[in-house]
Amino acid sequence: MKKYKSIKNISDDIILQMINLDNQVYENNDAGIFEICKDWLSVNKDIYTVIECDEKVVGYINFFPVSEECYNRYKTGKMRDCEISAKDILPFSSSPVRCIFTSIVVDKNHQQGLVLKLLLKELKLKLKQLNVDIISILMDCVTKSGERLALEFGNAKFITTSPSGKLYETFNFDKIDKLLKKGFYEAKDRQC
Repeated sequence: MKKYKSIKNISDDIILQMINLDNQVYENNDAGIFEICKDWLSVNKDIYTVIECDEKVVGYINFFPVSEECYNRYKTGKMRDCEISAKDILPFSSSPVRCIFTSIVVDKNHQQGLVLKLLLKELKLKLKQLNVDIISILMDCVTKSGERLALEFGNAKFITTSPSGKLYETFNFDKIDKLLKKGFYEAKDRQC
């Protein structure tokens, strides 16, 4: 049986693999842009949570803290994530932060649940290790699965439509434990 593993150092190759995943899942212009991903990483190396299987990226989350001004602009629903600049991104810290959850992408061959569960566990672990104090989270949902995840967070409220989908806001990230225990998706894909 092949093993899934979390990737801590995001190389150019990993970014390109993440963009390839975007192209599998998203329509229109929702795939990541290499230069923007690199700019964001230059400010905060912890914004991506990535799971790999057999040296291939099979899923990732893009979750990062932003300035209050950026958060409020994004909340209007008129801003695309690619318009967020490196100056808008903040480091994770124990000071209260507002975050944007722009992507959770899983390879089409691994969407039965295990990769999603691993991604959420890794994100939770990372935030705990970094001692992050989250005030609120905007979730930009461009797929039905993303919308379902936002609603399952508990207290996630629809804010407005966005250029790509629907924007939700939550103030309670602790619900992630409930999702993990509940088995948000049935974990069937045990092998790569």
